[in-house]
Amino acid sequence: MFDRFHTTFCQAVADDRITNQEFSELEKTLFEGDGIIDEIEHQTLEALVYPFAVAEELSLGRSVDQYVFEDQKDFKRLALAIDHGAWSVERYIQLMRDFDLGTKNDEKELLHLSNSSDLHHSSPITIEGISWNNDGTFLLTLKDPLREVTWHYRGETDLEMIDLSLGDFTLYEVVEALLDFRKREETTEKEKNNAEAILATIQKLVANTVEEDQELQKEIQELFANNNHNIPVTDDYKKDSPVLRGEHRLPPIFYGPAPSEEVKEALITAFDHFEPGTLAILDKSQIHFCRYSEIARKYYNTHPDQVDLLGSYDGLSFPTSGGDYILLSNEADQGAITYTVVHEAGHLISFDLMRKSGGVLNEEEIQDFEYRGVAGDILMHHLGNFRAKRNIPLLASHPTLYGSTNEMEWFAEAYTLMTLGNNHYEAPWELNTILSGDVGFDFKSRLEEFRYEDPVGYLLMAKLKQYLSENRPNPEEVLSWTIYQAAENLVYASGGIINKETEQAWLEMEFNFGAEEGYQRWMNEQNISDRLTGLASINSVQPNFYPVMRDIILTSLEIRRKSQAEEIGLSDVEMINALAGASLTYPYDPKINGMLWELLQCDPRALQPEKNCRGPLFKDKEALKRLSELAVELHRRYPEENIFEDLYAFALKQEGKDAEALFVFDKILQKDLSYLEVRLAKADCLVNLGRYSEAEKIYEKLKEEGKGNFEIQFAKIYQGESQWKKLVDLLNNEADKKISGESSRFMTITELLGLEVVPHLQNQEGWNDLRQKAGQLAKRPIAYKNEKTLDQIDLLYDFYRLEPIEVVLKNGSQPAYLPGSRSYKP
Repeated sequence: MFDRFHTTFCQAVADDRITNQEFSELEKTLFEGDGIIDEIEHQTLEALVYPFAVAEELSLGRSVDQYVFEDQKDFKRLALAIDHGAWSVERYIQLMRDFDLGTKNDEKELLHLSNSSDLHHSSPITIEGISWNNDGTFLLTLKDPLREVTWHYRGETDLEMIDLSLGDFTLYEVVEALLDFRKREETTEKEKNNAEAILATIQKLVANTVEEDQELQKEIQELFANNNHNIPVTDDYKKDSPVLRGEHRLPPIFYGPAPSEEVKEALITAFDHFEPGTLAILDKSQIHFCRYSEIARKYYNTHPDQVDLLGSYDGLSFPTSGGDYILLSNEADQGAITYTVVHEAGHLISFDLMRKSGGVLNEEEIQDFEYRGVAGDILMHHLGNFRAKRNIPLLASHPTLYGSTNEMEWFAEAYTLMTLGNNHYEAPWELNTILSGDVGFDFKSRLEEFRYEDPVGYLLMAKLKQYLSENRPNPEEVLSWTIYQAAENLVYASGGIINKETEQAWLEMEFNFGAEEGYQRWMNEQNISDRLTGLASINSVQPNFYPVMRDIILTSLEIRRKSQAEEIGLSDVEMINALAGASLTYPYDPKINGMLWELLQCDPRALQPEKNCRGPLFKDKEALKRLSELAVELHRRYPEENIFEDLYAFALKQEGKDAEALFVFDKILQKDLSYLEVRLAKADCLVNLGRYSEAEKIYEKLKEEGKGNFEIQFAKIYQGESQWKKLVDLLNNEADKKISGESSRFMTITELLGLEVVPHLQNQEGWNDLRQKAGQLAKRPIAYKNEKTLDQIDLLYDFYRLEPIEVVLKNGSQPAYLPGSRSYKP
């Protein structure tokens, strides 16, 4: 079935040239009505961007390399949208901004079109001739940009014969064309009557084909019932009115368009299997019926790392400060609805566990957790390390293929297996691809396989079902380090086989959460030295309690970072070896990787380290080398994992391998253009490689986005390019800010003298003004902390012939500094 986009596309490729006007129309119709690029539209656009024959898709008889874009930027717009997964209008607009292209049409117009329900979407098929006879026969001439067919209907009822008469057109397209033809202003009254008579004939014809083609009957009946395909997309779900409130054993309140009877039956099937604890969580949430496009659009906008286009997406759940939400497609099949509701309920359960175990919502992006709590740490720990130790297919190490996506989907799919696997519920065929990649997926059979392949995960889910069935209040009874360690011990003791008796013993087992409570208490201790002492006391009693081992290392690193002193009694190399041991044993632990990532960003060559980095934590060259080796080893073991690719890139940069680091940074940015730390690191690599103009563009773009002013970086670029006039202007500007007190973050004259540019400036315009401002600055106390800064003071004295500068040391005293010497006088 064609729509307005495909009509516009066919008109655009009717000759060898894509004009500005044609691309403008194409861009508008691409997002019109729903605001997303669907899978069919994506495939159509690929025909213009990548070298395969358009003829194969559209029977045009020519290949894509024959098409010429009047504006080459239009080709780039399409290529970027496909390569970077800009499947929603919001992401498309942002992507065009990121590459300084802008959209072809006005951004506001695109957004308006994407949210408008008043658009007239005409069928690409036009009615060129229509006549109706009293004996029930008719003549209908149909045309689109590529085909023309005359259908002479003589009363036949065989659908195969009708298909032959219609040629390449389908009966569905004919009905759509007639419905559109009937609404047009230019259609005469007689033609409207003829269209009504033909539609009635087709409707009667289809009604008698229940056994022959049930799917066709369903599609055409829906088309007759509602031929408006442009329901507006909104994000304000709270304005929806309740459509179900406790109906048919459905306790939560549902919002949006009233669901069909099939959807109600699907909901009942799901809710019949829910535990009291699950129902209690759902009672505090909202479930909204939406169109597929509405769900997909929200998904694309909240998942910037999503590149692959989703073939179907029937549900979405997300947390907010005001409660959790489930968006549910009112277009999905009955079987898919049952599965989707259970899966999304699994997400809401995980949100609840995360909040109760210390999780914190991200204040800037409310639909995600900044920290997912102990429950989230355990899920990532289990999924990552279980996967890391098994070189087997994804389906053999996860509940389903979809469950291999991340720890959140692992949890939701494992919960779905436990919920639907205790009966003979059979997944509808359209879910087979995401569940198993094959046909005939059966939840009950897959649950038994999951029990055998991932016994620790199975025990956690069994404990979760018990927790929900009894509606217990404490999350530590299901996802805590004590429970996790006990599950690992039981699996080891049972030889990895969890039978019914072992499972029953597990559910009846009693636990001592003393170590857990002590661990949480010490982790909340603000004094980090006391925290380290407390964790060490737990470790002496329970040396195998994993989070204590991990946080002893991380707390020690924190002490080292804050004090820059060796208060913990371990050398640099010993600290790195401890971190390496934890990283390689538990490679997916988020806290360990977060610390490693932060350490690798601390570039000792950086003129002015970023605000979250106080310079290299380790001064020992062997320790720094060991740190880089660790990142390289993690990337070698798990090359497909984004976190280890990031670590590897920063390790290369720290070792001074700028060209190699630049290559990896570019790969990372292909996945996520907004990655600020990587953009900064890439620019720094370009400066070190002498590619100043490329680096300057990046810093200008970051400055334009409000990410900083980057005075030091611009100064270094101007020095490298010998642009002394620009450097003088920069010095003057920053000195003005300092003197007037307008800037809280500025560049002092002494910092710039570290670039050794003063000799080049003596004969340049603005030099006298700069000297004067430097004199004003020199009369103010300036804080210095190291020998390098003393060298800069000497430079100030030598080049500016200024009066002595007061130096404020870290301890607050104010000794006088004697020019030309390295001695202090209290």
